Amino acid sequence: MNATLKTSFLVAVLVIVAKVQLTIAVALDATCSLDCDCTVANSKCSTTCVCADGFTKESTVCKANYGTACTVDGDCITGGKCDLFSDPKVCAIKEGDTCNGGGTDNSAYCVSNAACTGTSNTVCACSSGYTADGTTNLCVADLDTTCVSSSHCSAGICDTKMSPAKCKIEEAATCNDGTTDNSAYCVSNAACTASTNSECACSSGYTVNTVNSEKLCQADYDTVCAADTDCIADHVCDTSLTSPVCKKDLGQTCTSGQCVSPATCDTTCKSGLGGACSADVHCSAGFCDTSVTPNKCSIKAAGTGCTTDDHCVANAQCTSGSCACSSGYTNDHATPASAKYCKGSAGTTCVTLADCDQLTNLICDTALATPVCRKKLADCFADQTNCVTNSECGASACACMTGYSQDATSFVCEGAIDKSCANHGGCDADSDLVCDIGGTSTCKKGATTACTSGQCITNAACECSVCACSSSATLSTSGLCEVQNGATMGAYISAFLLVVCLLVTML
Repeated sequence: MNATLKTSFLVAVLVIVAKVQLTIAVALDATCSLDCDCTVANSKCSTTCVCADGFTKESTVCKANYGTACTVDGDCITGGKCDLFSDPKVCAIKEGDTCNGGGTDNSAYCVSNAACTGTSNTVCACSSGYTADGTTNLCVADLDTTCVSSSHCSAGICDTKMSPAKCKIEEAATCNDGTTDNSAYCVSNAACTASTNSECACSSGYTVNTVNSEKLCQADYDTVCAADTDCIADHVCDTSLTSPVCKKDLGQTCTSGQCVSPATCDTTCKSGLGGACSADVHCSAGFCDTSVTPNKCSIKAAGTGCTTDDHCVANAQCTSGSCACSSGYTNDHATPASAKYCKGSAGTTCVTLADCDQLTNLICDTALATPVCRKKLADCFADQTNCVTNSECGASACACMTGYSQDATSFVCEGAIDKSCANHGGCDADSDLVCDIGGTSTCKKGATTACTSGQCITNAACECSVCACSSSATLSTSGLCEVQNGATMGAYISAFLLVVCLLVTML
C-alpha cells in the first residue's frame, strides 16, 4: 500500500469516527447512522429512520400500537384509546369498536374491564359489573364493583377503606329514592337511613370526614381501627394496644388516658425522652431532634437528665446523667448552653457538611472514597494533615491543585474533566461530571449529558453529542453505565485504538 493510499485510508477512518459525533436531524425514511440521528419521537435507525418496535408510521410521526405505553389518546394509532385504567397506561380498543374483524384479531387489546365478544366482526363490550362511559369510551365500575379510584366508578365513590376497594355511595348521598334501593351500598361504617329518599349516614362511633371532596366515615376517639387513616383528624390508631383504637395524636388537647401510647397528657399529648415527635412542643423533656429518622425527643449535647444513651442526641453517651459527645465528636456551638448536637471532629467519618463541627469550620470532604471531616482551604495552612483533599499548600496559604476548583457550597476541591477522583464528590457536578468509579477513576461526563469525543464514562460513548450507555450496559443509580453480560466497552475502545495505532505505524 503506497503512502498516498495509506494516508487516504486513515483520513477516511478518522472522518467516519468524527461523523458519528455530529448531531444529524433525520426524518422518517431518511438515511441515518445512529438511533439518535432520528429526530421523530419513537423512531430508530435501521439504515433509514423507521418507527421503533410497538409503533406505526402515520404521516410523518410514529404512533403507539395497541398494547404500547401512552399518556393521552393522541399518542395512539388512529382510532386507538389510551386506557387510563390500565397500569401502566397502554393504547387499547375503545368500548364498542371492532376487535376481531377484517382478518385481524385484536381481541386481546380491549380497554380494561371489557372483552371481545364472539369470534368474528365483534366489538369490545364491558364485562359484567361495568358500564360504558359515553364520554371516555372506557368501562367504569358499577356499585359494589372493585375500583382503584373514584374516576373508575359509574356512580358513587371508590371506598378505599375496604379491601378490596369498591364503588360505594358516600355519606349524605341518596341510597333509596323509593324507586331504586341501593341501601346495601353505603360506604364503610355507614348505613342507609330507614325512610324513602333516605341517605347514607355514619354509624355510631364514626364521623363524616371529607377527603378530596369525598365523604367517608372515619373512626372517632376510642373506636376500633387498623391504621391511622381510619381515624378522624388529629387522631392516630394506637396499634400498641391488644385491640387497637383511635387515640389523640401528639400536640392535641387531652385528658388522662386519651393520648396515643407511650405519650402522656400534660394539657396536650407529649412524648417522653426517646419518644416520637415532630416539634419541640411534642416533648415533655428535651427537644425534638429532627436530625434523626424517625424524629425523637432528645437531650442536647452537654444537657442533663438522661438515664440511657437513647435519651441523648446522636453521637453522645449518657454519663452520670449528662449527655457527653462521644470520642471524635464535639459540641456544635461555642458554649454548652446553646449546643444541641455532637458534630464530627477532623478525621471523623461523615455524609454531609452538617455532620461536621461548624464552629471550627470543618467540612465533609466528599471527594474521598470514605468521606471524613476536613478543614477548609482558608483554615488548614496550620494543620495541613487535615486539609481538604486535592489541595496543596504554598508558603502562606492552601489552594486547590491545578485542575481542581473549590465548590462554593460544599467547599470541596472538585476535579475538571479527566482529573483523578475517588468519589463523585470529587468531580465538578456543575459541569455534569461524575467519578468514573471502576473505570478510569477520573472525572468524566455522566450518561445523558452533553459531550464531545472521549469525555464519557466507561461503557458509554458520545453519540449525537450526548453520552449514551452501550447496548451491553444500563444506567445505574450511581450515574454510571454498568455492563450486564460481562462484556466491557473498554475492550472495544482498546481494540479501536489498537487499529488506529497500527494504521499510523503504516504511514
